[in-house]
Amino acid sequence: MEARTDVLRRLESFGLTRLEAQVYLALLMKGEAEAKEIVQSLNIHFPQFYSITSNLERKGFIETRGGRPKRYRAVDPKEVMRREINRMKEDAEVVLKFVEELRNKPKVTGRPSIWITTGIQNILYNVNKIIEEARFDTTIIMHNKFVPDVTRSLVRKREEGIQTYLIVYPRPPEPDLMGRIKEIKRVRFFETCPFAILAVADCERALLAHGLPEALPLEERYGVVFIEPLMPTFLCESFFWQTWEHAKPLFPEEGLERFPKTFRSQRMALVEIRELLKRGEVTVRVKGRYVKTGRAFEGTGTVVGVTETEKLKNFALRLPSGNTVTIGGPYSTLEEVEAELITILKAA
Repeated sequence: MEARTDVLRRLESFGLTRLEAQVYLALLMKGEAEAKEIVQSLNIHFPQFYSITSNLERKGFIETRGGRPKRYRAVDPKEVMRREINRMKEDAEVVLKFVEELRNKPKVTGRPSIWITTGIQNILYNVNKIIEEARFDTTIIMHNKFVPDVTRSLVRKREEGIQTYLIVYPRPPEPDLMGRIKEIKRVRFFETCPFAILAVADCERALLAHGLPEALPLEERYGVVFIEPLMPTFLCESFFWQTWEHAKPLFPEEGLERFPKTFRSQRMALVEIRELLKRGEVTVRVKGRYVKTGRAFEGTGTVVGVTETEKLKNFALRLPSGNTVTIGGPYSTLEEVEAELITILKAA
């Protein structure tokens, strides 16, 4: 039954309705049949059958043989698929050519910084796009159901040296999925999350899909895409960071000392620095600005302390001059430097 349902669904992707797919499949199974045979087997009315077979013949899926009564025969599936694939390729070429022409025209306005994407396939496409465009770090919270769709992108970015973090919920993955996500390295499990999907890259781009996967049909699910720093920064530096701190590691997180490690996220850099300090001296390069004057700051030094209180999340950096500066994250007011980029160069 499951195999038949899957075949019907795939036939629908070639432009058939569910009833048209059922009639075509019934004719395939019988080879050739009269109207009454199909009407009885599918429990449909004769007017329905004649309307459906007229559409199927027009679309090239069946043939009719004259006589009394008429007989109907399904066209060989290989021939149908070959013809449909060629048609789809031709349609795709026309669309791609049109899109390319649009791209080459002068742009009047840019894409809005916030927009809605609808349907699970579009949501996952945008999540993968966010991951692929990450230059420094990417942080993901995702329901187990959707993790396989982004695993390859996360592993690839991890291999490129991008700092990748994944939280799965509401339960640990099955063994098969565990084996696939192991290469992401930093993977944790948390029992709950108010979002079906949260994806952030470089505190600049994010997608938020609300609700459990079962809450809406696949085609009605939606996500909000942010291409601006304010909301992605909040989602990463506040929500993701807090969840990560309480989540349970699924794999050992030692042995990840491939340097340099560059972060746009100050909070996730702080997590790494805190753990590395347990083993020795940590050397860090920071690019940012002085909080009071707004002047550019760039300095390399040794981390001499980490502060994590309710109000403060920062680290102290001792420069070669002997001076020490406190390094905060976005929108810092109490620290001396607001970091824009943090690179962990080495750890003793």
